[in-house]
Amino acid sequence: MTAMLGLTTTRHHRTVVAELEERLNKAFVSAELERRRHDRQRNKDRKHYRGRLDSLIKGVVRTRQDLAAANGTVRRLAEQLVDEPRPVRVGGRS
Repeated sequence: MTAMLGLTTTRHHRTVVAELEERLNKAFVSAELERRRHDRQRNKDRKHYRGRLDSLIKGVVRTRQDLAAANGTVRRLAEQLVDEPRPVRVGGRS
């Protein structure tokens, strides 16, 4: 009877240990899969925001170039207006 009791206890212990190891492995695999999913999502988001940032930077550069060109045009027109003689009006308001 004692031998049988020891064997049953050992079997039960091994069964419990095996079940706990299985649960632990499942939890580890689940956590690892979740971590990988988060990594993929983070990389996807990073690429998306990097693309948006690059696009916005290009837009700012284009805008600055357009403003510089417009500023040059305005300066040339202002110089032409300053250099241009004003017409003289006779007998009226100027």
